[in-house]
Amino acid sequence: MPRKGVPFLVIASAAIAAQCAPVVAADACTSQIPAGLKSALEKTHPDYRVPRETDNLAEDVANNREHGGKGCLGYASADFNGDGVADALIGLSAKAGDAAIVVAAIAAGPTWTLHELKRWKEGRRRLYVDTGKPDRYDRTKSGPSKSGELDTLVCPYPVAIFGATESSAVAYCLKSGVWQHVWIAD
Repeated sequence: MPRKGVPFLVIASAAIAAQCAPVVAADACTSQIPAGLKSALEKTHPDYRVPRETDNLAEDVANNREHGGKGCLGYASADFNGDGVADALIGLSAKAGDAAIVVAAIAAGPTWTLHELKRWKEGRRRLYVDTGKPDRYDRTKSGPSKSGELDTLVCPYPVAIFGATESSAVAYCLKSGVWQHVWIAD
């Protein structure tokens, strides 16, 4: 004789177990990075991977969210070349170790032109990338300028900004196909 209460008991047990299971939140970076860009970065930088929310310190991620950010400090987008199409700035993470590379990716239809802006041997946990409005950016007066650095940068397009949280920032502008930069915080 079949037991009539067993199917209900199995369904009820499964529902209770599902409610008690931990909820894993989606990574704040994963959904922002276009698939074609991710593929291009994997091909050109095989020892690095696209950023994850957990690449940065929890307090920096929380601070980003408190100030209206999405919690991903390794990805930002803006139209860096003025063509009306969103480009990207990515803080790649080394697959081994604490190294990082900042890459600007210029959208060109379905493909991307990648520009490596900076390499770090260590310090990925504090790296952030961001964008800034078209404007004038003046060099911080903390020390002698480095090779190629400008004292003043006037950019007609949004700028790519990156640095170490609570420490430094450099602004890059793409003008006539050439990246120019100035340190804006130290």
